[in-house]
Amino acid sequence: VLRVEKKKGEKPSVFLRDATGFLNARVVDKIPLPKAGDWIEAEVFPLPSGFLVERWKLIQKGEIPGGTRNWEKMARGDWSPEGYWLLVKLIHLVREFFLQRGYKEVITPSLIPYPSFDPNVASIPVWLHKGKRKRKAYLATSPEYMMKMFLVSGEPRIFQISQVFRDGEWTPYHQPEFWMCEWYTQGQDYLGLMEDVEDLLIFVFEHLIGTRKLHIGGHIIEMEKPFERITVREAFLRETGKDILDIHTAEEWMKGFSAEKYPGWENFTWEEWFFRILGEQIEPKLGWKRPSFLMDFPARLGTMAKAKKEDPNFYERCEIFVAGIELGNDY
Repeated sequence: VLRVEKKKGEKPSVFLRDATGFLNARVVDKIPLPKAGDWIEAEVFPLPSGFLVERWKLIQKGEIPGGTRNWEKMARGDWSPEGYWLLVKLIHLVREFFLQRGYKEVITPSLIPYPSFDPNVASIPVWLHKGKRKRKAYLATSPEYMMKMFLVSGEPRIFQISQVFRDGEWTPYHQPEFWMCEWYTQGQDYLGLMEDVEDLLIFVFEHLIGTRKLHIGGHIIEMEKPFERITVREAFLRETGKDILDIHTAEEWMKGFSAEKYPGWENFTWEEWFFRILGEQIEPKLGWKRPSFLMDFPARLGTMAKAKKEDPNFYERCEIFVAGIELGNDY
């Protein structure tokens, strides 16, 4: 807990820091408030304006939080059979979707000889022993690099559903081990991939819950085409009034936003400022009427995406959001 604010006529605000960054959360009226400096394990609910803390528990010194460790819960028998079978059905539906479209399913190793090339993704190392010799390997954070070997060999349409592993993923929406679906189509750009995502989500929702309408926190989210498409530049202008092209340094971020709200702001890089503002002021407001594509990221955040021909300041990369939560990305 970074700080707690109380304003007349509003629910108290609790500013939290987790593995993904900073969260601005409201607290329901009937529960006591934590204090700044407390370590808490909380159940939070997404809202367009941030998050709502419904329950929380103080973590005592030396205690390890366990509320979000699905792998540990299952090992000790503390798990939901209903949730498990729902996940199994979801995996079957995703596989059916791609097989119907003529994609080939591939299988790649979970244990690989190198870490992730993405500086924002932390790999989990594993030491392998053979007699007195040992070798360092890593659990795969994504099947991407191995799958591209199939593309090079000439396979035009492939997909994989696999368990992947990332260190530092400890939030209500992030796990150190989770399921990922990844697919590639030769000759298709990111606009075509967005259409694939629309079709996939509609197919899954219709067969998994029997409707294209998702009810969350008093909101009705419709899984209907076309999903919202908004560029990063447009989103920053809409939610903050700032043009991302006018912000070139960390110092310019500080001038444009209230630095006092962010502990340690004087050490932030340009990228840290970007993701902090994105996570607090933009992402929570996406995907509340229909799913939203946040597209065309600044060039320095393009990772392995392709620069836009009409404007090389931005790259052809996008992320998909439902109820303020990112479900995936494509480029």
